[in-house]
Amino acid sequence: MDKTEEFKGNQNEVSENQCKICSRKLSTTSSLQSHIATIHENIKLFECQICPAKFGLKNKLSIHIKKVHEKMRPFQCQLCPAKMANRSTLTKHVNMVHEKLKPFECNICQAKFGQKNGLKVHIKGVHGNMKQFECNICQSKFGLNHQLNNHIKGVHENLRPYECKICHTKCVTNSHLDSHIKAVHENLRPFECNICLGRFKLKSHLKIHISQVHEHIKSFECNICQAKFVTNALLNIHIKGVHENLRPFECNICHAKFRNSSHLKTHVKGVHENLRPFHCNICHAKFRNSSHLKTHVKGVHEHLRPFHCSICLTKFGGKSELNIHVKRVHEKLKPFECSICCSKYVTNYELNRHIRGVHKHI
Repeated sequence: MDKTEEFKGNQNEVSENQCKICSRKLSTTSSLQSHIATIHENIKLFECQICPAKFGLKNKLSIHIKKVHEKMRPFQCQLCPAKMANRSTLTKHVNMVHEKLKPFECNICQAKFGQKNGLKVHIKGVHGNMKQFECNICQSKFGLNHQLNNHIKGVHENLRPYECKICHTKCVTNSHLDSHIKAVHENLRPFECNICLGRFKLKSHLKIHISQVHEHIKSFECNICQAKFVTNALLNIHIKGVHENLRPFECNICHAKFRNSSHLKTHVKGVHENLRPFHCNICHAKFRNSSHLKTHVKGVHEHLRPFHCSICLTKFGGKSELNIHVKRVHEKLKPFECSICCSKYVTNYELNRHIRGVHKHI
């Protein structure tokens, strides 16, 4: 066989080993079979004996044990105290954090990424709206399989093996715990808005802020009420919660139901665990989340009330306060009814407060 025939043979072998689902090319047939089983069929045969985590590949399980349970990070960055579990992770850390290398640029919005996989996920999730991994319980969709798995573990199975030593908040992954510590306890907001100097803990939050507040870009419109949203995820939450009245996330303690998992988490922390980690530096008032704190500071201390009622011209510091005012005063809407005494309330929070205060002994 000459070199030309050998090259053609190799080309045919590569094309035969191309995944028909995501078009990824693998070097061997066994690699293709392993790829389909672990990524698309979600087959995970290798289970950690310490925690409920499962993996499709044995080496992924080994890395997990060394990194999470044995805390083995033998590869230390020469530029900062960070330590990594393997050499490839260290290389990515140096390239992205210290050298600021982001060679993969989106042709649509010019967003840049340190890894090719990050660009692919961005294009599929943001521009292509390709979220092929759907939760069978609440129908939430995700661009990556591990995002779906983390969602199921954290929201539906309530598995949060990573606990914050400061406030005992539990997280699904170690990276979520790191983000929590940096944002809540170290108050790190590395992403700054060039227009209003607002700071954000995640780059995605900064992008949403710029699109919503400064550019007023709301590309995703509701076909029912024409309300517009910055992201497709927010639109789906709006449709499910407002028009379909779906609240699939239920509190295990008081059975209150919520539109999304973040509202449920805020409810559990604030109502049942009585956690209010966000403190006002002026009057020391405590709040469940940062948005309530910001609304408090703007409305009480800065006397900023940018949200006007179009009917009576009353001003409010937050949009949620305005919405509650309109429902209570002008529309006379009280959709939340007590199943015990039939009392009605504007918000689910008021209903739960009523039940705890009046019927808690029933």
